[in-house]
Amino acid sequence: MHRGYSAGYPGAVYPDFCQSQTDRGYSGAAKLIESRMIAAPRKPSLFRVLWLDYTAFMALALPAALWVVTAIWVTPWSRDSGVVSPMGRQALLISSVIVAILGATLAAWRYINVRRLFRDGVETTGILARVDFFGDRGRLEYDYTVEGQPHRSGAVLHRDLRVRLMQVGQAVVLIVDARNPRRAVIRDLYL
Repeated sequence: MHRGYSAGYPGAVYPDFCQSQTDRGYSGAAKLIESRMIAAPRKPSLFRVLWLDYTAFMALALPAALWVVTAIWVTPWSRDSGVVSPMGRQALLISSVIVAILGATLAAWRYINVRRLFRDGVETTGILARVDFFGDRGRLEYDYTVEGQPHRSGAVLHRDLRVRLMQVGQAVVLIVDARNPRRAVIRDLYL
């Protein structure tokens, strides 16, 4: 929230001089107050994107696991064990660096795409059509309408409390890509 502003209507903030119920638009001053409304920032949480988006999560988790293996096999006390040859250690170290760079790039790309969708997308209401869980992830599919055209989109998400609470038939607020209406995300999961 911006400094010097207080919450008012959902999705908007008001200057501090609008503190009473009368100033918040319940009197004849409503048009003045509405004209001074500032839209609340819509920026997804980096942590929420990296935790929820299953591709971004795995893009960071797999290199981390590979680094643990590399650390075990490349450390000085394991050099004499004979498990990995010196050339093998070098190959493991190089592949760990490459996989880490690729994973970080993929995770950053996923975050940038979600952030761009929040910045440039449009909000609409959708209905959850499918909710499936398998292992530590879930698949959500949602139906919505953009410019009179019905669409269905979905996402594979890391299974956390917010995702587990989703139920078929539930109304959700979606952020939809205006240029490609088939791309959409559930807004509240990423905030």
